[in-house]
Amino acid sequence: LRPPFAGFTKIALISEGSSSPSSLNLSLKRKMAKPSRRVLLVNFICPEFLAPGDDALVPPMGALYLAGALRESRFEPRILHLTSAHLPYFKGWLEEINPLLVGFTVLTGPTIKPILEASRIGKASGIPVIWGGVHPSILPRQCLEEDSIDYVVMGEGEETIVELSNALYEGATPERILGLGYKLDGEIRIEPPRPPIDDLDRYK
Repeated sequence: LRPPFAGFTKIALISEGSSSPSSLNLSLKRKMAKPSRRVLLVNFICPEFLAPGDDALVPPMGALYLAGALRESRFEPRILHLTSAHLPYFKGWLEEINPLLVGFTVLTGPTIKPILEASRIGKASGIPVIWGGVHPSILPRQCLEEDSIDYVVMGEGEETIVELSNALYEGATPERILGLGYKLDGEIRIEPPRPPIDDLDRYK
């Protein structure tokens, strides 16, 4: 079983029979390596909840807009478009991609369960976990109370994820990034909202 994959450069995904390394090994590898400019964006769908005639493979437009913004800032976005059936392979894909961060598009509903499981896999691997979309925009503080979620992006995320990616790449704190919620010294912090973007079409 392979996920529908949309990316801006090719990568090799693990096969179903491949064994994935332990989260401890991945965490150690990340500490020793130069920061990656790869950013993994993940979109989960629940085909069983689609209306008759709906296509499970509709492109994840939100993630594609984020990827366009990241490319403009010389990051290397990867997109995974998944169902819960792909969860057993997720840790292996993290090892293969070794991203700077992993961001999830989160809607309120049944996809939260597999997203939460994948988030915990990412957190155990030492990868910063970001939630964006409708659910964390409405309930940012509640989301951040979950140990596996490091950041939430509220509202339009194209500029916020670029600023956050730059901060993580440079080893800086994410303070004063508009539209971002995060944890600092054990405290949940919510920054002011980011104004709407005038021209989303420039992110191609």
